[in-house]
Amino acid sequence: MSATDVLWEGTARAIGEAAEAWKREEESAARATAAEALVRAALGLISITEGIIAHTWDDLFSERIRQVQAMGDHLESFTTQAISVADQMRELALCSETEGHKVEKLPELSEAIERLARAKEALARRWPRFDSEELERGLAQVARGETVGAEEILREFPELQNPAGA
Repeated sequence: MSATDVLWEGTARAIGEAAEAWKREEESAARATAAEALVRAALGLISITEGIIAHTWDDLFSERIRQVQAMGDHLESFTTQAISVADQMRELALCSETEGHKVEKLPELSEAIERLARAKEALARRWPRFDSEELERGLAQVARGETVGAEEILREFPELQNPAGA
């Protein structure tokens, strides 16, 4: 586990514990101050998560990741949890606002959650996944002689017929 992972997990745990304390808080002013602090902490968690995502993409393209599938699962889990924690903090901030306390960073948190959700969608679409069942189906097709010939490939991808510079 990296130092960043430890920081992320500690931040997520601290935010969760603080949110539980906020729910038990009875003094209105303390709830308002805590709501703002929770929103700021959630923004910090999102920032850490975005940093992890960016660093991991860089590691992937630089071929520094050996267990690509496991890292993708780990990254997806971090991102899902960060969105969940941030959503919970947004709900607490909205509750605080209904109590009459303005939470300054609430719009920024909403934007950050949306940004992180887009990053999660990009991970789901673009992270390389290995599907052993799909591999087995493909190998079975090859064994049955169900392969695509060069002519069919060139029909599907005409740009391969005249490579640039030829």
